[in-house]
Amino acid sequence: MKKLILALGIFMFCVACQQGQKKITDPLSQAALYLTQGNPWRAYNILAQHQSEYVDQAGYWFLRGQAALRCGNLNEAVKSLEVAVSLSPKEPRYLVKLGYLYVITNCYDKATAVAKSLLEVDPENPYAHLILGQVEAFSGEFRQAQKDIEQALAQRPEDYQLYLDAGDLYLLLKDFEKAKEMYEKARTLKPTNPSVPLALANLYLLQKDYQKAESEIKTAIKLVQEKNLPVANYQAYLAEFYLRTGQPQKALAIYQELTQKEGANYFFALRLVEIALHLNQKTLAEETLSSLEKDFPELFEIPYLRGHLALLDGRYKDAVGFFSQAVSMAEDPRAYFYLGLAQWLSGFPQQARINLKKAVTKDPLLSEANLILAALELEENEPVLARATLLDLLPYDPRAHQLLLALNLQEGDCEGASREIAFLKKVGRNQPLLEEIYRLRCETREPAPRLPLQAWTIFRQEPEQLPKYVMAPRLYLGALQVALYWENGQPKKARQKLARLQGESPVVFYLRALEALKDGEREAAIVSLEKVVSRISFFEAEVLLGELYLEEEDFQSAAEAFRRALLLKPRDPLVLNNLAWTLVQLSEKEGKTLPEEAVTVAEKALEVAPDNPAVLDTVAMVYHLSGMKEVACRTWRKARELAPSNEIIARHHASWCPASP
Repeated sequence: MKKLILALGIFMFCVACQQGQKKITDPLSQAALYLTQGNPWRAYNILAQHQSEYVDQAGYWFLRGQAALRCGNLNEAVKSLEVAVSLSPKEPRYLVKLGYLYVITNCYDKATAVAKSLLEVDPENPYAHLILGQVEAFSGEFRQAQKDIEQALAQRPEDYQLYLDAGDLYLLLKDFEKAKEMYEKARTLKPTNPSVPLALANLYLLQKDYQKAESEIKTAIKLVQEKNLPVANYQAYLAEFYLRTGQPQKALAIYQELTQKEGANYFFALRLVEIALHLNQKTLAEETLSSLEKDFPELFEIPYLRGHLALLDGRYKDAVGFFSQAVSMAEDPRAYFYLGLAQWLSGFPQQARINLKKAVTKDPLLSEANLILAALELEENEPVLARATLLDLLPYDPRAHQLLLALNLQEGDCEGASREIAFLKKVGRNQPLLEEIYRLRCETREPAPRLPLQAWTIFRQEPEQLPKYVMAPRLYLGALQVALYWENGQPKKARQKLARLQGESPVVFYLRALEALKDGEREAAIVSLEKVVSRISFFEAEVLLGELYLEEEDFQSAAEAFRRALLLKPRDPLVLNNLAWTLVQLSEKEGKTLPEEAVTVAEKALEVAPDNPAVLDTVAMVYHLSGMKEVACRTWRKARELAPSNEIIARHHASWCPASP
């Protein structure tokens, strides 16, 4: 219920958004304007940049606390308001706001102390009694809470706002009838005030009486229209109601109309983009963002939402770029989180961890960032760190239990894995693939059960990539099922499942490439693999693409693919060898001198795999073309000793070292 009250406060702030743009240069006024326009992140960023100028002004810290609160950063909001109160200890507004924040953050003793300070400053201040009432309500002292409510109302019996606040407190106590009584009293005192039907709408929404809730919201809109006041923000409230009640198409229609009519208020356009993304209407989202960018090029939300659009398309590298741009504009914990997520999906786990830790530091309540951090720690074989991270999320978050199941499977803790499977089944979170791995590892009597390694090829052929499956979208489960069907010799089922996988995900494109190769359709495979590597850094896809280019004698493209693969695994002997051999073929085709790069990568391959006959053959060829004939022949001789039946090595040796035994 605490979250509900806070969410209502934030949304009511949005309803009060002012419209239009003003040319304001004073930082505090700029920040205040951004707050009223629904952009607290920009407001907070401006205030943080100018802290040294206003460090001794209570008003600055009060404004900063409001911005932090509306960004969802309660800890920062509390700290800022504590400074404001220390600079101006007798300002009732500051005390009231700090008191409510202490209530929300469970600091009940501090909230009580602030309420008492407020009563010392203003003995008739009814909000002090409301704060005390909330503390008592959260502490289970419901009778005392009710007494404080009644005392507050007795002080100002004609103050309709107090009745609204009292109604909110009764909602907290889950006394819906009393809450309704308070709201109706407020309606009697202020029958034309639209805040009253909005409060009643929220009450009916909690009671799931959606018809009455919708009726009250429309009553509020009618009251505003009768006063000839701007009605757009109240229509937005109706749209939000439709979203909460599972009617996104109605919400989309309202925001489309508002965006067309109220171009100066970009809040509506941003919500339109968010809903369009939710409904997978990517064209509408892109068009709206492009239009917004023309009028408001400095909006943090533009690259932020473009990043979400790129994630939806599976363009993970593009998403990294957009979210990087967003965090450069405002240090928003959400942007850091999605930047880390995009970097992880792009194959850059170290950078991902850095940004996810920033997200958690800026907002410790951002559980999604902690989940991905735990998954990354699992992926990088740091089980102790992963388990410590998961402890902050257990026992209530099922996704944390999913990761703990993955951790137990990695460590071979069958008893622990069994407990997690039982818990997940109890809460309706079955894990078919993880349960299959559990069966193979923990229940089979085979001495060395064969794990579905083919399934992990889409995650770089490493079983440690299990956390990616746990945290990945539902699409990945289908992709893994395709891979398992292939491994189990069920190509028909694999083909049928693959045909049902929709979207532009790199995983789907990779599987389509493998399917095309099974059917001998090499050109189709190349097209699909090119789409994969344009979206993510994927070692297996780069290697396979390079090999296909090599077979097609497109040596330039093959070399580029192998170079990209080496950025991901710099000491992979196969790729080093393939790149060296490709450069040999390219130089012969173009009639050019063998580049120094060929010698470098060939020798590096030899350093990693000194007894690999194929590597030795390539190194010998590179030495031969570089004019080192004697060294080349010795190298070929060693290759022949290791692989005496290899006809290609024998032919090379005989062709260029005829006198050599």
